Amino acid sequence: MTKYSKKLYSFIILNICITFIFSCKCRMPDKKDLSVALKEYSNIFMGTVTLVNLTKGDSGFGEKEVHFSHIANIKGNNDENATYYTQSSSAACGVNFSKGDTWIVYAYAYNDRVSVNSCTWTRLYQNYEDYTISSEINQLQKLVRQKLY
Repeated sequence: MTKYSKKLYSFIILNICITFIFSCKCRMPDKKDLSVALKEYSNIFMGTVTLVNLTKGDSGFGEKEVHFSHIANIKGNNDENATYYTQSSSAACGVNFSKGDTWIVYAYAYNDRVSVNSCTWTRLYQNYEDYTISSEINQLQKLVRQKLY
């Protein structure tokens, strides 16, 4: 093995280890219980991303400030001026929000801010005929009306 090959091999191993050590790790529930989600998350809504700003963030790491146009409000103060925060990197559990995309968002209050990460049930709503998400929103709204959380 040449000196160059050893350096390249060491670099590759180091990057794999760093990625493994510092990557986002979530423990998702085996089964979605929407009444648990209503208890766990402070804000739940469906909305279209209107603005994404990359900032340095309070911790000094990259962060995104995200604004939505709300389609369906389920829980929390989800007004049009609300700002939601996520990490800028998926390795740090950030959500890859893009302007114009529609999402169902499960957000939580933390340090006087409302945050979203990839460990929540937040996901892209790709098609308005998506029965799974439409059904989920209807079930959430029914639970809220019945105050079953």
